Amino acid sequence: MALGVFRISSNNGADMVFAAILSHFKQGQVYVRRLVHDMLGGQEQGGISTPRAAPVILLFSTEQGTDYGYHDGWKPDGLYHYTGEGQSGDMQMIRGNRAVRDHQKHGKVLMLFEGIGPGVYRFSSFMNCIDYYEKNTDALGVERRTIVFRLMPVNTIITGEPLKQSEVATTFLDLRPSVLSMVESSAAHTKNALLSVFDAPRDFNHKDDSRSDYDQHARMLQRYILERAHGFCELCGRPAPFVGADGSPYLEVHYINSPGDYGLSEPRSVIALCPSCHREAHYGAHSADMAERLSTTAANVENSLDKGVLKTVTAAIIRDDRGRVLAAQRARGEFAGGWEFPGGQVKRGETLKECLVREISEELSLEIQGLASYMKVDHDYKTFFIRLCSFTCQAKGAVSLHDHLRVAWMGPDDLASLEWVPADREIVKALRR
Repeated sequence: MALGVFRISSNNGADMVFAAILSHFKQGQVYVRRLVHDMLGGQEQGGISTPRAAPVILLFSTEQGTDYGYHDGWKPDGLYHYTGEGQSGDMQMIRGNRAVRDHQKHGKVLMLFEGIGPGVYRFSSFMNCIDYYEKNTDALGVERRTIVFRLMPVNTIITGEPLKQSEVATTFLDLRPSVLSMVESSAAHTKNALLSVFDAPRDFNHKDDSRSDYDQHARMLQRYILERAHGFCELCGRPAPFVGADGSPYLEVHYINSPGDYGLSEPRSVIALCPSCHREAHYGAHSADMAERLSTTAANVENSLDKGVLKTVTAAIIRDDRGRVLAAQRARGEFAGGWEFPGGQVKRGETLKECLVREISEELSLEIQGLASYMKVDHDYKTFFIRLCSFTCQAKGAVSLHDHLRVAWMGPDDLASLEWVPADREIVKALRR
C-alpha cells in the first residue's frame, strides 16, 4: 500500500478512508510506529497522536507508563482502561485527552497500539471511548490526578436475544423517555459516581456490571431506532428488503458520526437503514454528502418529537383489477380540495396496518386486504411534521364518502394531473417510475 494513501480531503468521505485503514491494519499484527505515522500522520511522540487527514486518533500504550502511575490494560469490567496524557501535575481535559473524549462527535475512531519493544507496537483494536474517570496516582513519589478512559472495541458483537421489534407503531414513543434519560446519564457520567468506585480499593477478582449495563443500554437505543423506523429505511424510504428470522423487518442501525456502528449516542445521530443505504453510508463515493442527509433526516424526526409535533400517518395505495389507483379529494382542513391517498393518523397502541384498515373503513366504507409496505415519506408542514407510511392493497365493497369530496380511479401516469397534498407527491412520483 502506497505511503500517504490516507492523506486525503475529508470532502472525499471519511468512511472511505476508514475502509482502507481497516483493510490494512489487522488485529494482533506488529507495526513500526514511524511507518504508522508515515501512512496516517500525527505526532510521533507521546501516547496520544491526532492525525489531521485520517479519521483516527492513535493511542500508544507502553510498560514505561508504570513509571508515571499508568496501569493500562483490560480490566474485569471487560473494557480497556487507557490513561490520558500529561506526565507531570494533574491531567487536564485538553489537547489529546479532549480529542479522545470527543472522538465520536468528530467522526474519528480510536486505534490502540500496545508496545512490545522500542518503536514497535502490536495493533490491539479499533476502539470507541465509553467514558472516563479520574483517580489519584502516585508517580515517582508524587501524588497527582490522572484521567483514565474506558475503551470498547468498535466491532463488539452484542450478544443475547435478537432485537425483535413490536408491530405497534407507537412503541418508540414509549421507549423514548428511557432512551433520552439513559443517554443523558451516560453523557454526564461520573467523575463523581465512578470516582468513588475507582479511587476505593478494588477487588479485581470481582467482575463489575458496567460492561453488561452498557450493552443493555446500547441495545435499548438500537431497538428504539428500529421501532422509530416502522420497517422502512429512514433514508431512501423503501421497506426493509426482507423479514429476519425473528419475524422483524430487517434494517441495520447506523451511527452517523462514527465508523463503528455500536454504542450510546444521541438518537439524532443514529438512524435505521436498509443494507444498501448502510453500505453506501460507509463506503460510497459520496459518503460525506450522504452523512449530511442522514443527520438532517434523523434530526428532523427527533426535533419534531421534542416539540410534540410528529404525526405518524398511514396511506393506502388501493389498486383495482385494471391497475388503477384510488385518489381521494380532501373535503376540509388546510388542504381542502387537494388530493391524497386515503388513510389517517395512528392511534396509541395501533399497528400501521390496523390504523389503515380502520381509517379506510371509516372514510370510504371499504374493506382492504393484501397490504404490502410501499414507501415512507417524511415531510415538514412547519406547524407539524409527518412520517407517512404507505401500503399497496386491494379493496372490497362499494365506496361511500364520509370524509372526502370525491374519489377517482386513475392510471399511474395520470396521477400527476391532480393537485396533490405535499407529502403524497413523493408517492405519486414513485408510482410513475
